[in-house]
Amino acid sequence: FLVPNTTSVVEGDTFAIECRAVGCPPPSIFWQYRKADAQNATTVKAAVRVDIQSQVTSSSASKSILTFMNIRRLWTGMYRCHSDNGVVNIGYSRFTLINVYCMFL
Repeated sequence: FLVPNTTSVVEGDTFAIECRAVGCPPPSIFWQYRKADAQNATTVKAAVRVDIQSQVTSSSASKSILTFMNIRRLWTGMYRCHSDNGVVNIGYSRFTLINVYCMFL
């Protein structure tokens, strides 16, 4: 059972999550999203407007940065970073719960 990191941001802000993974060969990193009231996850690109920058940083490491620009409350939910290098049949996942709050003037 994994306990997610919890992060709170204000609607309209820019916010980023970074995921790093090590393996031989370097793993690929994938992002998934699940709304708080949903049971099934979907790919992040299909659910919210984000920029995903992924790169192999060395002969055994990869990183991916998920950046939300002008984040919206409806994007509140659980975000999953999953890495897999295709060699080991066990991938690694990390969860982040993002709560987006109204901006009060």
